[in-house]
Amino acid sequence: MIWKILFIILTLIFCFLNIGGISGGFVLSEFSISLSYIFSVFAVLVLGLFFALGWKKKLFGRKFMNFLIVFTCLFFVVSVVISVMTGLNTVAIQVKSEFGTLDSVFYMSTISRLLVLSVLMYSVLYAPVFAGCFVYKKNYENFSEVAKPYWKIFLTYVALIGLISLSSVLVLIDYEGIALGDVFYLIFILLKIFVAVGYAYDLRIGRQILWKILSLPMIAMALAEPFVCSETFLNLTGQHILLDSYSGVIFEFLVDFVVFYALYRYAFKSDVYKIKTEN
Repeated sequence: MIWKILFIILTLIFCFLNIGGISGGFVLSEFSISLSYIFSVFAVLVLGLFFALGWKKKLFGRKFMNFLIVFTCLFFVVSVVISVMTGLNTVAIQVKSEFGTLDSVFYMSTISRLLVLSVLMYSVLYAPVFAGCFVYKKNYENFSEVAKPYWKIFLTYVALIGLISLSSVLVLIDYEGIALGDVFYLIFILLKIFVAVGYAYDLRIGRQILWKILSLPMIAMALAEPFVCSETFLNLTGQHILLDSYSGVIFEFLVDFVVFYALYRYAFKSDVYKIKTEN
């Protein structure tokens, strides 16, 4: 039961952070953007782990847990370092504004305190992940098999981000100033969600011929988005990052590449439709 609760809580936090990042229109450095994408991958893996433990599913191989443990250790160290550096900078600014000078004793004592607090805080936050990895490895044989587990993890993430983007636009956009390109891209997001859910969970959404017809327009829309959508729309969907960030372009390209491979399998192969026909 505890793993189901953790899964629900982390899912809500993940959605909230993505909605905040999209609607807030934050200006981030290239390093921050890169780190946020890497953290998204980590968060999705942790969500998959908690789901697997809560519903007793083999979403990962047993050896994959070793990789996730190492990945978690790296994020733990990075989180502590960022926390200490951010806290030190904040405290230094406050002290300097009051006393006008800083010495080495101040830096050493402040870093020591921040380090202890950060280690304690992140130990509590990351403890469920470490515990989950060991519990998963220990009970692996008792879990049930899952078809296309990694596709389910990845495409569920794609569908979730698509729903967040779609919701943000529908709630926040000024409908009087909406551009034609915005409307087409909204349709593209909806179609991408259908493809992700359909291929991941073996669902036939419409006829296969429909997806064959839509495949090229979907690819064209993905490529044209930064050029045909309004600036307001790009900010609401978080795609404004593509105009300023190399890491954002690379990450989105990789995600879209895998999604379109799933679209190819969904529209032109018998992965899903043959399964349903046989049943």
